[in-house]
Amino acid sequence: MLRNQKTLDNNKDDLLAKLDLSAGWKSLLGSYIKYAHDYRHASKARHQITKHEAEAYLYMTGLIMRLIVESRE
Repeated sequence: MLRNQKTLDNNKDDLLAKLDLSAGWKSLLGSYIKYAHDYRHASKARHQITKHEAEAYLYMTGLIMRLIVESRE
């Protein structure tokens, strides 16, 4: 969508600016991206999530991808 090789973290501001979303959804998407970044870059001691949290995050990823695609059309 943004046609670059940056990470989602580094594309956050450009992505949010490009999407036709309300301030509330932009805030949710920003929090989602921060959560992913914090988890990915955390120490091993902080990688304690339950199976149902991981599953919910996976499903949420699909919903957010759908929201992004639909907001662009």
